[in-house]
Amino acid sequence: ELKKLRTMQPMSAEATVIRNYLDVLLGLPWGKKSKLKRDIPAAQAVLDASDATPAERAWAELVIAACDVAAGDTVAALASIERAVERPPPGDELFAIVLSESYVALGHVAEADRAVAGLPDDVSTDAGRRALVTARRALLRGDGAAAALAVANAPEGPARSLAEARAQ
Repeated sequence: ELKKLRTMQPMSAEATVIRNYLDVLLGLPWGKKSKLKRDIPAAQAVLDASDATPAERAWAELVIAACDVAAGDTVAALASIERAVERPPPGDELFAIVLSESYVALGHVAEADRAVAGLPDDVSTDAGRRALVTARRALLRGDGAAAALAVANAPEGPARSLAEARAQ
């Protein structure tokens, strides 16, 4: 984009678009990472709150499920997931991805596939994470070729390296 910008007229419309694009890229918090907070007391507080929305309750159940998965309690994790999917936030791609990741962690590939089945293929707010969960689902099915194809769309990093190694 910088190369294109150097060759353009400074006041052209395309140059303005490229400058805005570069401003957004430079303003992103590249050094910061975020993960799903695994705070059971906070999630339980949401579930206990009388004014919590159905979407907030679904996310709280999903957080508890992630904690249960990490603790190795598959029965409790599945129960929390079932409560979370009763009223999933409509159109929430991240919810569907985290739900699919939870199912993958439990080895439930059919449910993981269903969790992301309704998502559009052409648009993604987190394409890298989505590619990695697609690769992990393919690996659970024993399809190394599909996993390799999915991981090719994932960003560089340790998760991609691990998925690539498993796909081979």
